[in-house]
Amino acid sequence: MPAILSVLGKAIVAFFIKLIMSLATEKFIAWLFFYIGEQIVKSTKTDQDDLFLVKIKEAYNGSSSSKDSVG
Repeated sequence: MPAILSVLGKAIVAFFIKLIMSLATEKFIAWLFFYIGEQIVKSTKTDQDDLFLVKIKEAYNGSSSSKDSVG
């Protein structure tokens, strides 16, 4: 029985990985990255990580807007 559960678990994980990879556009990955970052920042009590996340967003938005204007 445990072998069947192991195989079933691996199949389910493989399915979700393929699903995520099919959705894995740059926009989705950026959204997921910043969503997880915001959740981590909310869970802490310091302001330093808030500033760090803001700087990362500014850097990303600056680089993504320059990519859009090049094409």
